[in-house]
Amino acid sequence: MIRYARRPKVYPDRMRLRRPLLLLATLLLVPACGGGGGGGSSADPAAYPATPTGGSGGTAGGGFLSPLTPLNTSSPNHTINTSQSADLVTAALQAALTAGGIIVFNNAGPVTITLTAELSLPAFQTAIIDGNNSVTLSGGNTRRILQKGYLSLLTVQRLRFIDARTPSSGAAINVENWDGALTVIDCDFENCKTTSAGPDIGGGAIRATGQTHLQISACTFLDCWGGNGGAVVSLGCQLTIIDSTFDTCLAFGTGGGADQGPSGQGGIGGAVYIDGVSQNAASPQFRLSGSVFRNNQANDHAGAVFGYTIDGTGSSTTVDACTFSGNVVSGINANVASSGAFYTQNGNTTFTDS
Repeated sequence: MIRYARRPKVYPDRMRLRRPLLLLATLLLVPACGGGGGGGSSADPAAYPATPTGGSGGTAGGGFLSPLTPLNTSSPNHTINTSQSADLVTAALQAALTAGGIIVFNNAGPVTITLTAELSLPAFQTAIIDGNNSVTLSGGNTRRILQKGYLSLLTVQRLRFIDARTPSSGAAINVENWDGALTVIDCDFENCKTTSAGPDIGGGAIRATGQTHLQISACTFLDCWGGNGGAVVSLGCQLTIIDSTFDTCLAFGTGGGADQGPSGQGGIGGAVYIDGVSQNAASPQFRLSGSVFRNNQANDHAGAVFGYTIDGTGSSTTVDACTFSGNVVSGINANVASSGAFYTQNGNTTFTDS
């Protein structure tokens, strides 16, 4: 059992952010003229009428968003006994996910669980996992931590994810099929990494496809790597990121997106990679509020955030009260070679107080 002291959250200085917006060379606004590393998804999404879990927070339009409130888990369906062996804890977690419902842990203090198998939320299931700020799930530098199935609803909150590994996508949390919703509240991700380059794959911490809404609130991402999207890859989802910090994440692929031909093996979006927000979204929006991006790196373009939206879909991007600092594009042979902080293509994009 390994105990740890929880790291404090890092929040932007609100007063310092309230100044005129300076874009300079860190921002590239690209008109609707083709690739740049995007490409869309070939999946055929089905309608999913359920309301995403996790609350809404903030205002209905643009502007600053309040962090999401963790869901009430005071009446759990499953309580995991963390004093057991790692094998038994892993098996108990999997049984709880298979059954669905609210999952909590019985430990009195901080505990790290090094999983002995990858966890899976089955298709059509609904689950909430609450670590109560005292549980760390580790992949042991050998495996993915959690796979989310088709048409499932998942909320993870007050958990820490470390040392996750997988070849292609989503080392900590991966959505294996289209549809459903994913909400992540007050979680930390550290040293979560994918190991293969290529177009549209990556997401060292999270990769989500076709979610009606992917919500990330009050989270930290530290030293996460992916072929694209060192921390997060989102394809075809409405995406909201609130009050989160992305630090020292890396998009290690090379050559750009699939539009660059066979040499396009990624390296896009040092922290976050977005390809489409309309295909299966409750609303075609990417909203980024009160978040910090520092010292992230991409080998081809978009040192911090890459956002490709599909022309003619009414898609929008709003960025409010965010800080971008020390993000770089560093590939010697980068094909696109632009946008140290933020790349956005198609749709309407608004920056305020950043």
